[in-house]
Amino acid sequence: DVARLATEYDAIVATYYPTVEWLAPITPQAGRPARGYYIQDFEPNFLAPGTESYQRAWDSYTLIPNLVRFTKTEWNRDEVKSQTGADCHVVGASVNTDLFRPRPRSGPEWPEGPLRIAAMIRVGTPWRAPRLTMEVLKLAYKRYHSAVEILLFGTSLDDPRFAALPRSFPWKLAGLLSQRQVASFLNDADLFVDFSTYQ
Repeated sequence: DVARLATEYDAIVATYYPTVEWLAPITPQAGRPARGYYIQDFEPNFLAPGTESYQRAWDSYTLIPNLVRFTKTEWNRDEVKSQTGADCHVVGASVNTDLFRPRPRSGPEWPEGPLRIAAMIRVGTPWRAPRLTMEVLKLAYKRYHSAVEILLFGTSLDDPRFAALPRSFPWKLAGLLSQRQVASFLNDADLFVDFSTYQ
């Protein structure tokens, strides 16, 4: 109930382009609630130009007057501003340092053991470049053989989209992980690679 939201909360923040529309009917009283948009990406880049979704994503940045827009990075702020004219506040990158911090490792450190290369394979997100990631990892194994160990997460072994990727080299798949499991997984890696074409 939108009317209830307007009276019960100090701020309501959209985090994905369709949710900005949910904020439009809210009429702040005495500045409350503040309406915000945490812009995590320039989302039109992920959609086909000319589609309804593309236009909704594009319009989300300017849909509501006085919308408080914020990003984590200057790059994202600049992208939104140059594309749409809408300015954003930069809040900076964040990380849970209580969770994502060095801990004792479960195996030998490089160079006593192989260099552990970790990568996320998100098969349902084309701009994360799952195929390119597997191709680069295959080349790394072809060049360095047992001097590297390939560690993957972000997909399940039985996903047919994963089965369609280049996999003719040794790798270990941790599967779909919780945030706590990702922290543990990355703690045992020497190098994390991201070949996202967008980033």
